[in-house]
Amino acid sequence: MFDFERYAGLAHSFDVTELSTCVKPFVLQHLLGRGYDRAFYFDPDIEIFTPIDAVSDPLAGADVVLTPHTTDPIPLDGKLPDEITLLQAGSYNLGFIGVANSAPARDFLTWWGTRLERYCVNEVELGLFTDQKWIDLVPGMLERVAIVRDRGCNVAYWNLHARRVDPNDPSRLASGEPIVFFHYSGFDPRRPTVLSKHQTRIELDQEPGLIALLRRYADRLMSNGFLAAAQIPYAFGRFSNDVPSDGFSRGVLRRARVEGYRFPDPYDVFAEPSAWRYLNDRADEDTNPGSLVLTRYLYEV
Repeated sequence: MFDFERYAGLAHSFDVTELSTCVKPFVLQHLLGRGYDRAFYFDPDIEIFTPIDAVSDPLAGADVVLTPHTTDPIPLDGKLPDEITLLQAGSYNLGFIGVANSAPARDFLTWWGTRLERYCVNEVELGLFTDQKWIDLVPGMLERVAIVRDRGCNVAYWNLHARRVDPNDPSRLASGEPIVFFHYSGFDPRRPTVLSKHQTRIELDQEPGLIALLRRYADRLMSNGFLAAAQIPYAFGRFSNDVPSDGFSRGVLRRARVEGYRFPDPYDVFAEPSAWRYLNDRADEDTNPGSLVLTRYLYEV
């Protein structure tokens, strides 16, 4: 799926969120390459409640299956998220995607992966939100795209304004549909009374079914070692000399990859060729020779 150089190169080009989203097309390509007729990605903060027929069956006649953030208008009340938020983040939530083992789907994954290697960054002001905004183009690029509007799929803070959780059965919606999968985006089990750090719209004191769902999920995370896992630092957050990487160094190394530079181990400052030395060599933009060197890293800053 990945050789070490490629994965390490991506790891030192992106932060932890960007890297986690960048690998999606490559993992899906790997699964299709092993012969599976369908492959699915679910975010790690998604809980699946029922068989996923609602998103699997459409792939019998489609190459890609997507779930929109919302299928209902959002009130214009000043609360978040609003529809502008979704326009900035993307029409489809990429906590989930499914692909068939077809030539159009494989071509799509190649296209997506190529773009993410260059542009999988969280820069909403530039129209980029890691892997997600690219998928807005997919229904126009592929003829066979299934957009699943099942209200039980990808239930989350961005559509709960129209999908209340049943107070008597938190595995269902109050309107009767079973929850296929719930997306706990932005939820912290250490604060089970807060739905998501990304929203101000849903008041939990008015949602007993949702409170029960969140508390059950929080209890399961805590009993399975969440606190210990939360203390583990990002494995690619420092160089071997213990200097932290940051957005500036990642930006320089990301563009270096686009330009064809390859470093066998960007973490190792003594590797040859050395990513560390590349960062600290004179920037091409420094055209004034002298004792003071403007490095690539400082030029980025």
